[in-house]
Amino acid sequence: MMNNKPEVKDFCCPDCFVDKLINDVLDHSDKDFYDVCIVANGELAEKLFRILASIQDENDEFLFDFTWVDFSYEYDKEYLITITSDLKLCLEQAYYENENNTGYLSVECDKAFIDGSTNSKILTKIDAEETIIFGFEGENKFSD
Repeated sequence: MMNNKPEVKDFCCPDCFVDKLINDVLDHSDKDFYDVCIVANGELAEKLFRILASIQDENDEFLFDFTWVDFSYEYDKEYLITITSDLKLCLEQAYYENENNTGYLSVECDKAFIDGSTNSKILTKIDAEETIIFGFEGENKFSD
């Protein structure tokens, strides 16, 4: 499903990573629709979401509107964070188990950032123009 071979990038810290994401989304604000997706484990997803949710614009108003937030302390798999060019922010579970189906959500986006510590099976569910496997401080390996 993935269009291109993923690129691997390390960032110095979550704050710098979020700055890159924000600049990327704002650089595409002239498009009808542009979205960036992030797949990360629970602890990192929570940290990234908190940083994103606290960003304010020049008028001291929050930059993003929340469209969906689905966070649970009982859930122990990856989360999907979506940021759109119309400044919407969404957090949802990337893996679902129910009586009819189990597995990762299929993700379609312009740019996907996949945390290097996530399960590599998620890559088969990503349909993006650009896919980046990211990490911090040189740690960038998929778990089994």
